[in-house]
Amino acid sequence: TESYAVRLEDAAVQEALAAALPVARAHRRTGPLELLSHAFLSEDGALQRTEFADGTRVFANFSDRARDAPEAGRLEPVSWKMA
Repeated sequence: TESYAVRLEDAAVQEALAAALPVARAHRRTGPLELLSHAFLSEDGALQRTEFADGTRVFANFSDRARDAPEAGRLEPVSWKMA
């Protein structure tokens, strides 16, 4: 085994935090809410929409290519957007 230290200032830590923080903020907002619906927006299931009780909609693109989502616009590969 190896011992290593991770510091908040490390580039890899900053990159991980930048990716995780928006997800944590979205979860803080939607986590307590009732899930009203979930829909597949593409035949392959890669493009999805979830709606919560406060009207928040989360669009996700699990594809390896950019996709256009109705009501959300363009979603980059493996990305999500709240509306």
